[in-house]
Amino acid sequence: MHAPSKSVDEQGIGDSTGGGPPVTVNRATCVACPKCIESCRFDAIVVISAKAHILENCTGCGACIAACPREAISKVETSYPAHWFFAVDQGAPIPR
Repeated sequence: MHAPSKSVDEQGIGDSTGGGPPVTVNRATCVACPKCIESCRFDAIVVISAKAHILENCTGCGACIAACPREAISKVETSYPAHWFFAVDQGAPIPR
């Protein structure tokens, strides 16, 4: 398991500018079942205060979205094209 990164909430990121993980958790719907954590091959989800939190190393693969029985996880709509997330995952900076 990777060392935990700061969660989206701790960093104040995850907005529509593409500055955070490409998925978000609806904390009103999340019941902290382990399905999303088990589905994430990047160890990018942790439970804090009985709710799932997406970490900054999330790649947006969508495995957690498909695994969530409560549909509490969804894609973040961004102003950046999807291929930029792939480029960033490969180490390239997001064009500004």
